[in-house]
Amino acid sequence: STTRWRVTAYSRRFVEWVRGMAKEDLFPIGAKYFWQFLCGVYESEGSCQVNSRSRHHLKMVSGNLALIDFIEAGLGDEFHVSRMESMPAETVINGRLARFRKPVYSIHLQRQKEIQTLLDRMQPCMKLGERRRMVKGVGSGVDSVAC
Repeated sequence: STTRWRVTAYSRRFVEWVRGMAKEDLFPIGAKYFWQFLCGVYESEGSCQVNSRSRHHLKMVSGNLALIDFIEAGLGDEFHVSRMESMPAETVINGRLARFRKPVYSIHLQRQKEIQTLLDRMQPCMKLGERRRMVKGVGSGVDSVAC
C-alpha cells in the first residue's frame, strides 16, 4: 500500500508571481510537468461520474479556452477527446437567478480504458467526504484514487 499526503498551502508571494506571469510563460512549465499539471486541473475543475450502466465519464471544465486547447494538445492522439462550449446563459440555482456572462469550455473522455490510463498517469488524490473510495476497474488500485 502506498501512503499519500496532500499539503494545501497558500502563499501570497506565489499567487502574485503566477498572476504576474504571461500565459505564454506558464504553459511551458505545464508542458514540462504535464501529468502533474493535468492532475491539478482535474482535481480543481474535473469530475469522473459513473452512469447507471457502470460506464465512466470524465470531464474537465474551464472558462479559459487556451487552457482547454493546451490540455487537448497535451493529451495528443492517444486519447479521444470531445469538446463542448456552453454559451452565456441564465439559470436558477438554489432558488436564485445565476448569470453566466462568459462561455464555458469542457473536454470529455468516455472510453473506459482511456479514462483508466489517464487516472493512472495523473494519480489524483481526491477525497470524497470523510472516506476515499476506489471505483472498481478504474485507476491503479492506489486507495487515494477517486472517480
